Amino acid sequence: MSLADRPTAVVCANDEMAIGALNQAAVLGIRVPDEVSITGFDDCPNSSLVIPSLTTVRQPIAAMGEASVGAVAAMILGEAYPPLTLFQTELIVRDSTSYPKKETP
Repeated sequence: MSLADRPTAVVCANDEMAIGALNQAAVLGIRVPDEVSITGFDDCPNSSLVIPSLTTVRQPIAAMGEASVGAVAAMILGEAYPPLTLFQTELIVRDSTSYPKKETP
């Protein structure tokens, strides 16, 4: 694949996709993060183990699970649904991202 203007970053929907993007960049000889930054979402265990380690967004999975179980229990018991819960995420910056490098003419 060839692009006239390469992107400076790829934002993936989850870490597994981002790890696939890291692998494909390596196959194509694209240096991460020197030529393109890659990010994921979820902070799966392998995110810190790949090279370069993956910048990602961490979600509070345990708290989200507890809230889901509480909502399902309320539905089963015919109780009022619990109020909407917003969960805080955390950006985990690792080695797969950097500021875009300026190209020399």
